[in-house]
Amino acid sequence: MEDLWKAMRSDEENKRDEQFKLKLKAIEEKYEYWFSQREDKLSQEKPDRLHNYWVSYNDGNSFHFKLEDELPLMIRQECLEAFNDVYNKD
Repeated sequence: MEDLWKAMRSDEENKRDEQFKLKLKAIEEKYEYWFSQREDKLSQEKPDRLHNYWVSYNDGNSFHFKLEDELPLMIRQECLEAFNDVYNKD
């Protein structure tokens, strides 16, 4: 499915998606301790993961957090900054 998604998009869009994923990974690693203290609500396994807290982004148009979550404000802010840095630079 991911290959089909990539094939339908431009190289620039795919490059931005990859940049964003790397930034989110870096945020998750930066706050590794916070995530390691929490269980994934679906699998009940530790550590929790950042991808459990955001819903979607589409071609740089929007990025949303799940309405009821416990993600600290500082992590939310860094995610929003990463999104804006990659998709809203121009």
